[in-house]
Amino acid sequence: MKKLGLVIVLLCLSMAVSAGGFMFKHLEVKDGLSSNRVNDIFKDSEGFMWFATASGLNRYDGCQMKVYRSHNLDLGPLPDNCVQKVQEDGKKRLWIRTAAGYTIYDSKTESFNRDVHALLWEAGIDGIPALTYIDKNKNMWFYIASKGCYLYIPESQLLYPLLFDAGQLPEGEITDISECSDGVLLVYNTGMIVCLNRDTNKINWDLKEISKELGNNKYETFSFFVDKENDIWIYSPSGLWIYNPAEKKWQKKLRDLINRQSRSAVLSVAQDLQGRIWIGREHDGVNILNKSTGEIKTLMHQPDDERSLQDNTVSALYEDPNGMMWLGTWKKGISYYHESIFKFSLDYVGDVTAVEEDKNGDLWIGTNNDGLIHWKINTGEPQLFVREVSDANSLSSDAVSCLLRTRDGKLWIGTLGGGLDCYDNGRFTHYKNMVKNSKSLTDNNIVALAEDKSGIVWIGTSGGGLQSLNPRTGEFNTYNTTTSDLAFNTVSSLYITRDNSLMIGTSRGLSVMDLSTKKIISLTGTKSGKTRFSNQNINQVYEDSRGLIWIATREGLNIYNPKIDELTILAEKNGLSNLLTVGIVEDDNSNMWITSAKGLTHIIPMLDSKTGMYDFRCNIYDERDGLQSSGFNQRSVKKLSSGEIVIGGVYGINRFFSDKIKYNEVLPNVFFTHFLLFNKEVEVGEVYGDKVILDKALNFVDQVELDYKQNMFCVQFASDNYIIPEKVEYAYKLEGFGDEWITTKTGEAVYTNLFPGTYLLRVKAINSDGFSGNEEASLKIVVTPPFWLSTWACILYVILFVGIMLLMCSKMCGGKRKSGQSEEQSEIGEDESDEESEELEQPGSYKPEEKVTSEEESGAVLLAHDESISSEVVDEVVSKAVEEEEVVEIKTIESVLEEKKEIDTVSTIKTQRARVIQLIEDENSDEYTTYIVPEDELPEVIITAGSKKVDGIIPPAISEMIGTKKAVSHSGNDESVDEKLLGAAMKYVESNISRSDLSVEELSRELGMSRVNLYKRLVAMTGKTPIEFIRVIRLKHAAKLLRETRMNISEVAYQVGFNNPKYFTKYFKEEFGMLPSVYQEKEKQEQGE
Repeated sequence: MKKLGLVIVLLCLSMAVSAGGFMFKHLEVKDGLSSNRVNDIFKDSEGFMWFATASGLNRYDGCQMKVYRSHNLDLGPLPDNCVQKVQEDGKKRLWIRTAAGYTIYDSKTESFNRDVHALLWEAGIDGIPALTYIDKNKNMWFYIASKGCYLYIPESQLLYPLLFDAGQLPEGEITDISECSDGVLLVYNTGMIVCLNRDTNKINWDLKEISKELGNNKYETFSFFVDKENDIWIYSPSGLWIYNPAEKKWQKKLRDLINRQSRSAVLSVAQDLQGRIWIGREHDGVNILNKSTGEIKTLMHQPDDERSLQDNTVSALYEDPNGMMWLGTWKKGISYYHESIFKFSLDYVGDVTAVEEDKNGDLWIGTNNDGLIHWKINTGEPQLFVREVSDANSLSSDAVSCLLRTRDGKLWIGTLGGGLDCYDNGRFTHYKNMVKNSKSLTDNNIVALAEDKSGIVWIGTSGGGLQSLNPRTGEFNTYNTTTSDLAFNTVSSLYITRDNSLMIGTSRGLSVMDLSTKKIISLTGTKSGKTRFSNQNINQVYEDSRGLIWIATREGLNIYNPKIDELTILAEKNGLSNLLTVGIVEDDNSNMWITSAKGLTHIIPMLDSKTGMYDFRCNIYDERDGLQSSGFNQRSVKKLSSGEIVIGGVYGINRFFSDKIKYNEVLPNVFFTHFLLFNKEVEVGEVYGDKVILDKALNFVDQVELDYKQNMFCVQFASDNYIIPEKVEYAYKLEGFGDEWITTKTGEAVYTNLFPGTYLLRVKAINSDGFSGNEEASLKIVVTPPFWLSTWACILYVILFVGIMLLMCSKMCGGKRKSGQSEEQSEIGEDESDEESEELEQPGSYKPEEKVTSEEESGAVLLAHDESISSEVVDEVVSKAVEEEEVVEIKTIESVLEEKKEIDTVSTIKTQRARVIQLIEDENSDEYTTYIVPEDELPEVIITAGSKKVDGIIPPAISEMIGTKKAVSHSGNDESVDEKLLGAAMKYVESNISRSDLSVEELSRELGMSRVNLYKRLVAMTGKTPIEFIRVIRLKHAAKLLRETRMNISEVAYQVGFNNPKYFTKYFKEEFGMLPSVYQEKEKQEQGE
């Protein structure tokens, strides 16, 4: 009985709260609020929310809470930490009233000015205001105690005093100022109300009825609220009064109606976009009045409902321009409401495993271990059925797994461990497995039920296969893997199609039975075998109104079109909330709703009439939209006859009408919030380096200028749309750096190592339901160059270059004059050289011992170089020789053209092969020449030079290159040269993985070869250029970090040497076929399994 009472109480409470339709989100101290006692709420023109609390002023941007508090009341920004009221003037300054007076916050400079007296003195007002009111025209009204009021018009700088001693106002203490269509309203602590004409500033009318009602000697703090219908609401601890100035009468009936609801003190009044009046009470929650119908709803805190009002004392009410209603409470912080925040109601009724509806529209709810609940829709009365051991007419098991209402009105109840029950007119009939009775249930664990056209009940068991039961005869028929072609004996889902087929989901695929012949075929994908199901473990199978077969599996959603034998598989990358899909239902608009382990996916199928193929648009909802947090149960989803969809999960049931979901259509605007340099926030007016970066708040500046060393910064931004701010997405791009829009949910853009230049950061927001804002926020960012790259430096470089060129031209002209004298001798020398060249080209013009074979006889290749030949030529020759395991001889010859000249060997590399490559230096030649002699002769490379400076430069360089190649070639007996070279390259890149400045030149130097040769070798070995080779190693290391660490995408990108996460994301997708975030999530899921 204790269990019964508890469940009924919880059910009644949850149903009552959900029926109200008002569900709140909350902000408390744990969310950054400085105090849970909230006195006032205000939204400024920039989009920030301001919360006045008993312990400081709070600024909120949807993500971060910034607290202003004075630790020293004499020097701090606030004269007192108890903040009572916030207003904004026409200069975007906030007038903040505290318990010790006013202070002014300048949004542009993010600074406070406590010297309000001096500011008013400049306007001609002598005194400190007890009250300040800023009207809709941004004119300012000041009440100075014992003096009267002043009207100050900032635009014209005109001041109008309305003084007590001049008889312009009745004497007394004014407690609030407001305005209505008739003029400006003043209320005194006696309850007297005065209305001033806007044009003449004279009294239009006054009201003394409240004073008479309360007595002339009673003094209280009265407050105003003027609604959209121009009714004036006056409230104080003693009561509430409503006056209609158009009809010049008090609304006594309306007042009595409200007072019948509660007699507690009214602390605040506001009106929402729908015209409803919200009345904040002391200890009695909030009354919501529909003025047109007179209906009043009272919302109070419900201990068992986290979406209810947090506290029953509502001290502040404020409706922002986007229609959000904010409620400040006395002890529990802030509750806020908008009809688009929670799209789904939640009834806390335990772990719900099955939902069914009877012919009366009543709801039957099966729970995991709390029995069966019958909830009567009309009365809201719940009834609980549980297993009673001593009562045969009770539920056979409290663990209900599935429900089925048949056409005859009976309710069939599948249980885990208790078999099958049938409930009819208050009586239970039990069906259980009976040992040695083949005509009984094959298994007491029932997981799926269905009824065919003839009234036969089909039963899916967990291990006993498929059974049919004739309710009229009680006869069972069994279909399992032995007696039929059933795919597997563990049946998870049953569905009867329009063509009289029974679809049977099992843990090893889909079986389909023709109910007329009882023949079963099993499918693992399309009939043609072209495409397999994403997973054979099926959680639910469902046929929609189009004839599409929807199959929920452990690894995604499968949609089969039997008309064209086509299978579409949806996963998270296609917009699915989670791969583990557990439930399917179709709404009245033929759209699909898919439940999963992480939320709900709304799928809109769209047919291409030309191809006959469907496209599927997905929208995801999760606990931020009002769904329960721990996911949903298998097959626990039902569309009721009313069109309402009910989904069962661990904490209860979510309910919604798909066509009544209120979407967030408020277009978001973006504003900049913080600028961080090297992960530290830049404060307004502070000096960084030798200059001030922000002279005004970030949202008020057009440009930020940085020097070239300040190359790591972050710009943070937010949206003025506070409807589920955690689901707001942002798109940004930095023009001058990249042309692609980058999406983020973090509300920040981070950049490092930007080159000097001018950039434009553009940001736009997409709200929680996918609506994009029309306006962008933009910020120019200038990175100044170092002095050696400045404009003046470049001009100097040009001047120097021109001067050097002129000097060189002058010297060259002088050289030409000197060379004219030796032209004749040069011509003779050239003729002799030509003759010698011709001699070399003729067969037999040289001796065999010279080891030079003519091109005509042997096909030798002649390559000519001037004296500036680089080591790349030699490097290539040596590398080729080592690669082909040739013997290399390097010799020096005084002159290759002189017959029988001795050749000195400089260096030789010997291998197992007989071929030899010789590098020969001719010291008497003006050119370098390379000769390669064919394999049948002694192969040689002959480098000729007439200058002795080659001797001692080229040969030692060759020796060094040969030594490097030889070391690489013979460093291991078990590895090839290519493998060793590749290993050395990979090792060096990995050891320098985080360096963004690692270059191909550096790698080639480390490996002892030229850049050209490294390019050829890497392309030959890996098919990738050196740049691609380095990038692939970085990406593979990044994949490892994504798998094995909790680093975010940006951190991983910087860790592996990418300067910009955008380019890292691009190349990662090219290498692995998916975004880094998708790869990381996939790896987490696999590791979790």
